[in-house]
Amino acid sequence: MSYANSPLPTTEDKMVFILTYVRQNVTQATLGCMFQMSQSNVSTWANVLHTVLNQALGAQNLLPARDAATLAQRLRDASPSADDSPFLSMMA
Repeated sequence: MSYANSPLPTTEDKMVFILTYVRQNVTQATLGCMFQMSQSNVSTWANVLHTVLNQALGAQNLLPARDAATLAQRLRDASPSADDSPFLSMMA
């Protein structure tokens, strides 16, 4: 969704916009001031780019865990065994 006079003309602009929105929890009015956009335009871009971000993270299996059981399983899968970690083997 890009056009000649887009407020977010490059991929980098889009990435900074959506990461600022998601990570900093700023209001849409504040984000509009930061990117020189109306609040309604911020809302449109945020919805589009948030969907794209979720699809990209989902394709790489990097979406956040939504419940404790999923988080616990991911932590078990990601934690190194004592054989792989010199620090854990020293503590054993």
